[in-house]
Amino acid sequence: YASESNIVRYAKIAMQLKDKTVRDVALRCKWMS
Repeated sequence: YASESNIVRYAKIAMQLKDKTVRDVALRCKWMS
């Protein structure tokens, strides 16, 4: 199903963005302390 693959693709991108933001925040906190 095309719609299902779009949802999966969006979920993967969202997870990657979340991982990136979490990593950036963690690095920033580590750098600040």
